[in-house]
Amino acid sequence: MTALLVLGMVATAFVWRLRSRGATGRGPGFNVVLVSMDTTRADHLGCYGRRPSPTPNIDGLAGEGTLFRYCEASAPITLASHSSLLTGTDPFVHGARNNGSYFLREENVTIQEILAKNGYTTAAFVGAMVLNREYGLAQGFGLYDDLYSSPAYWRKGVVDSSPREPERPADEVCDHALSWLRAHSDEKFFLFVHFYDAHFPYEPPSRFRAGKLDDYDGEIAFVDEQIGRIRDALCDAGVESRTVVVLTADHGESLGQHAEETHSHTVYESALRVPLVVRAPGAIPRREVASRVRSIDVVPTLLEFLGMPRKVDALGVNLLPLMMGETLDLDLSAYAETIAPFEEFRFSVVRSLTRGDWKYVHVPRPELYDLAIDPDETNNLADRDPDRVRDLREQLQTRMATAANRGAQGGSTRPVDSDAAQGLRALGYVAYMRPSGTESGDDELESFEPRGDDPKDHMAEMSRVSAALTDIGRGRFAAAEVALRGVLQDDPSGRANFAMCHENLGAIFLAQGRNEEAIEHYRAALAANPQSPANETDLGAALSKIGKLDEAIEHFKAALELHPENATARANLGRVLLRKGEVDAGIGSLREAIRIRPTYFDLYPILASVLWSKGDLAEAATVLDNAVALDPDNAEVRQRAAVLFIDRGEYERALALLREGVARAPNDVALTLALARLLATSPRADQRNGPEAVRLAEAVASSVAAGDPTVLDSLAAAYAEDGRFDDAVRAASRAVDILMERGQESVANEVRERIALYESRRAYHESR
Repeated sequence: MTALLVLGMVATAFVWRLRSRGATGRGPGFNVVLVSMDTTRADHLGCYGRRPSPTPNIDGLAGEGTLFRYCEASAPITLASHSSLLTGTDPFVHGARNNGSYFLREENVTIQEILAKNGYTTAAFVGAMVLNREYGLAQGFGLYDDLYSSPAYWRKGVVDSSPREPERPADEVCDHALSWLRAHSDEKFFLFVHFYDAHFPYEPPSRFRAGKLDDYDGEIAFVDEQIGRIRDALCDAGVESRTVVVLTADHGESLGQHAEETHSHTVYESALRVPLVVRAPGAIPRREVASRVRSIDVVPTLLEFLGMPRKVDALGVNLLPLMMGETLDLDLSAYAETIAPFEEFRFSVVRSLTRGDWKYVHVPRPELYDLAIDPDETNNLADRDPDRVRDLREQLQTRMATAANRGAQGGSTRPVDSDAAQGLRALGYVAYMRPSGTESGDDELESFEPRGDDPKDHMAEMSRVSAALTDIGRGRFAAAEVALRGVLQDDPSGRANFAMCHENLGAIFLAQGRNEEAIEHYRAALAANPQSPANETDLGAALSKIGKLDEAIEHFKAALELHPENATARANLGRVLLRKGEVDAGIGSLREAIRIRPTYFDLYPILASVLWSKGDLAEAATVLDNAVALDPDNAEVRQRAAVLFIDRGEYERALALLREGVARAPNDVALTLALARLLATSPRADQRNGPEAVRLAEAVASSVAAGDPTVLDSLAAAYAEDGRFDDAVRAASRAVDILMERGQESVANEVRERIALYESRRAYHESR
């Protein structure tokens, strides 16, 4: 082959590459949809070889874009990994290193912040409370739709006892996301959607439990169905051709490998290897990339794809050269860590560095694996290849020592309140606030040399605790109690006193009403870890249940000294103060709880009732008005507000509240009956409507027990307003008979007075 011919071929290839890059390598102005599938192993998707495939929609997207065979997450922990995904930095840089007490500081710059400053409308929809806005990921999102922002979440229980579900299913998350997408499809947008379903326990909808799918794959199949809905919505909105879709996961799931059933305590591939698919019609080619990449590369890649300046503090790199076929390997090293073994058990922090096919795990007894021939990491080669261990160890140390904009020492933490602790526990996570002090503080996290026991020597112990937490979340208290007592018994040295075992035993007994036992364990937990406002709050709750109100108040106040913005402690303190008759102080505490967390909807009626009883009707009305505005579907709050407005003579406001409430919840008996009664008995003639009142009251009467005197009394008033006085007398008389049988003579006498009106052919109307 002549030199001229060779040069010609090179020139042709170069021109083709330039044309290819110009036509398909960039997407300025593209919309972005970033989907994170929690706890999803890459090898359980069809496009990564799973058979039968549970993921036809993801497989379809992968077949139309670039699929990365080996993508490594930064941590087997939801918050830490998502923080890395959205900042392009390692956990020891961004500081959000674990679930619960950690958060992403505002100094971190996220991709959503960058896009928002460049004209993008941004929104996030997340599936579990571990990503609630209080953990810092909301920065840069115009809308951040999490569990705590959902009125339905707070309607499920009361502040200090009934458990609330700490996650929501993929279809609900998708419903919210698609509603937003349809409203904003004519704008340039960035949409982040987080599906939590594949997290343990695996409980897919029944339609995904049939056939050859196990429950874990069934959860993944359910998420895949929702991803199909997102793609359909993009098509329906006419924006699919100018939207880049990125599909990934925060981490995998061990599924029993390396003696770990779920995740959090190891950095093996089963917990770190995640899917990564990028699809942009006409802009990203169909390709499979075999070289190793990282989750931290997503931000630099998207910014390059969109034609925006690079993020200077990002540790990740632009992957477009791999996607465009310009190179086969960027020779990237992947860092990962988990501090959960240290936070929960005082074992060593676990770190790893993977480069090419070699993986080094930095623990007291180092590990080295050749992933090319040992992908399941079963053969530790550290003793056989000390030179490679030394080299990778030095690379790891250099990476940690030279990272720019390094995060706060140890990470960014703040106290965990009882609501968060309860939710984390239900998800299988330890809600633990580590004690202060040098022995167990930040210096251990920052020390490069491993300290403490090697976690791999204690996998059975950690798995028992994880299983116990899951049992608590599912209400299996007996099994959880046995497991936690066993952990305490098996460690007579009381390493760090295992405060979290006592915490969770306290939670078990508090949930069962075994308050004395709960108190015993909360006291033990506080002795070991006096820096836990959640323990102080829960101890106070247990003491209040046995009538030790003064001591309960002391612990609620102690919790607030540790964490002044602890809404749970404020709420519980307010309740106890009211029980003691300290009304003004109780009102103040409830006001503060609502200020801290406006979504504490069950506090509004309590506060309004107390204000009402004091004669502060104006403030009571304002409180309930605010509650209705925040939660229009809360029937109880709406009804209480209507009754208060009636009492104040504000009949128009009451009527409007009730009509809207019945329109929103036509099967709500209380709202319907309240509307019927107001239509029948309003002192204003222009508001009364006898036929409508009869229709509503009869509908209620047909749906509830026939012997309800309240329903019969309201039905009688409706009949009278409609001119059906004989029917009114019969209904009211039945109500009187029932009330007398129940010994409610005073109420019966009130109904008798109305019967006298009906017999004289007059309707009953409330006085102004």
